Amino acid sequence: MLVACGPATSIDDSGDLGTSGDATDDSGGESTADASTAADSTGNAVCEALFDEEVGAASTVILRNDTTTPLFVGVETPCQATPFHILGPDDGPLQWMRGDCAISCRSVLADECFDCGPCDGPKIIRIEPGATYEQTWLGNFFADQSIPSECDGSPCQPQCEQRTLAPDGDYMLRAEVRSDCLAISPKQCECPEGESSCVVTSNQGLAPVTAEVDGVLSHPGGTVELVFQ
Repeated sequence: MLVACGPATSIDDSGDLGTSGDATDDSGGESTADASTAADSTGNAVCEALFDEEVGAASTVILRNDTTTPLFVGVETPCQATPFHILGPDDGPLQWMRGDCAISCRSVLADECFDCGPCDGPKIIRIEPGATYEQTWLGNFFADQSIPSECDGSPCQPQCEQRTLAPDGDYMLRAEVRSDCLAISPKQCECPEGESSCVVTSNQGLAPVTAEVDGVLSHPGGTVELVFQ
């Protein structure tokens, strides 16, 4: 049985993983100087309207494995580890992490192109029995945009992502549980010694979903614990 619990006040020794790059690096923030450079280069309110909105207030999601076997948790994305879906009013997933190899619109306007190259395969979160994995959500969503003609002139591709601020409220979360990790080498599916939860590379694709767990997160500043039993 899979259940979602209310606010959690403590986590085990794996809790420090919640401040990994999955939560913070994907906020997609650029410096104020970058934004000013892009604004000066365009001088156009239409272009400036594509700049990322501010980073929101943090909320916390804790994934807990109360089973007797390791579990692999994550939704299917090409490269990065995405621990759960945040669902919209129609139950469709909302994009709460910047996409694989995505670039912000103001980076495009500032001519800050890059080539991310290939990744080494899907990533998923391994959680040992009795352990937890903590993920911070910074209260943002990401919307696909295209640079309009009046802003064009950048050597970068016109497609980009804009960070938007999530409205306050309750959000339905859904975590997908998989019983296995598929990799060329079994070592790629193991955590480093001494760690009870971590991100691993499932470079042969993702195993089928064996269960789902839902929970409601009150944002901003809320905490929800999704427990796998």
